[in-house]
Amino acid sequence: MNPSDEIAIAEFLQAGGRICHVKESVRVTESELLEYLASCGIAAKYSAGDLRAYMCQGKRVSASKLIAIANEHRRSLQLPPFALRVAIRYAGYRALPHDKK
Repeated sequence: MNPSDEIAIAEFLQAGGRICHVKESVRVTESELLEYLASCGIAAKYSAGDLRAYMCQGKRVSASKLIAIANEHRRSLQLPPFALRVAIRYAGYRALPHDKK
């Protein structure tokens, strides 16, 4: 959580505010995230190279930045936030059951 968000929440609660329900995240793939941003009029595309592997509004950004942009739009519509669903692929050698002795 962003430190400024933590401060805002703490001040809200100290002033007598209550949080009744926190919506769970919606897990999305990178392609679903890009489609959502396009539906909001934000052009973003994959651009291989470094950790900031996306181009969005003329800037190189990371996937986490794209999630933040999407969640800003989703908050204004009172929709649950996105969380990136990550596929982990193992590229090394894996022993198969019949290989074990």
